[in-house]
Amino acid sequence: GGRATGFASGWHESLASVRQRATGAGTLHGLLGMRPERVDARFNAGHPLPADIVVVDEASMLDLALLRRLLDALPADARLLLVGDPDQLDSVGTGSVLQDIAAALGDEAPQLQRLTHSFRADRALLPLNEAVRQGDADAFRQAMQAAAPRAVQYPIAGAGALTHRLSAWGDALLSD
Repeated sequence: GGRATGFASGWHESLASVRQRATGAGTLHGLLGMRPERVDARFNAGHPLPADIVVVDEASMLDLALLRRLLDALPADARLLLVGDPDQLDSVGTGSVLQDIAAALGDEAPQLQRLTHSFRADRALLPLNEAVRQGDADAFRQAMQAAAPRAVQYPIAGAGALTHRLSAWGDALLSD
């Protein structure tokens, strides 16, 4: 789960040099040196990552076991930056790590920065996203009305109808 970059830097280094040294980009499994044929990761508590900063993107996909391995492998003075949306892409493993961390910190904690502007979503859909995140059914209904015709709600009678609707939608997207 997640993508990670680990790199070591010093004050004397240029930004270009730091970027060149950020070669750990890839999966977190790769950064830790986890391989199917190994019982333990290459980097662990006894052999810490040679990094001052580790950035984990899509951190909502982190499960408890992988986070534990990462925390064990981090040097005591390293910084860990978790980036992701705690309201999406849950891990396939045990735990909802980013969601639990965000909930434990609370919205006012300086360690948590919640972005409210989306560069990817259609602006008409942003109030829908927020209503779903908040669990506010009235706001959702209002946002659906305001987003029409960009957003359409279809009643689905069962799994077969859902599969059919999603297939038709996917075909329409591919034909555009």
